[in-house]
Amino acid sequence: MKKTKKITLAAMMSALGAALLLIGAFIEALDLAMGAVSSVIMIFVYIELGSPYTWLVWLVTSACTFLLGTGNPMAAIWYFLLFGIWPILKAYIERLPRVIWLLPKLIFANLIFAAAAGLYLLIFSVSPFGLDAKWMIALVWVVGNVAFVVYDMFVTAMAKVYLLKYRKRFSKLLK
Repeated sequence: MKKTKKITLAAMMSALGAALLLIGAFIEALDLAMGAVSSVIMIFVYIELGSPYTWLVWLVTSACTFLLGTGNPMAAIWYFLLFGIWPILKAYIERLPRVIWLLPKLIFANLIFAAAAGLYLLIFSVSPFGLDAKWMIALVWVVGNVAFVVYDMFVTAMAKVYLLKYRKRFSKLLK
C-alpha cells in the first residue's frame, strides 16, 4: 500500500474513532462502551497499517476528542489511558511467551485503575455510594480487574473475527 493511502486511511480511522468517542461523550452512559468500540478501530489499523500508524491514530484520536469534546472529558480520558492504547500494547505483550502474558497485562490494568481511583479521590474528595476510601479502592480494583480481563478477551475476539472473516474483503480495497 502506498504511503499516501496509509496516511489517508489513518486520518479516516482517527476521525471515525473521534466521532464514536464524541457520541459517548454526548450520551454519558455510552462513554465506556464507545471507548471499547473505538478500540476495534485500533485493531484494524494495527493489522493493516502497522505500528507507527497505530500510535499516530491513537494520539490524533485522543487529541481530537479532547479538543472537540463536550463538557464530559471522561470518554477522551479513558480512550487515552486504556481503550486506545491497549490494542497496541497487547500486540507487543503477546509477543512474549504465552505463560507470562497475564502478569504485564494485569500490571498495566492496575496502574491505570490506581491512577483513576487516585484522580477521582483527589478531584472529588468523596467516595461514591458513601463508601470509605479504602473500600472504594478495593471495589475499583476488583471490578476493574474483572472488567479488564473481559475487555482483553473482547479485543482478542475482535482481532480474530477481523483476521478470519473480514480481512480478505478489505484486502481487495486496500491494495
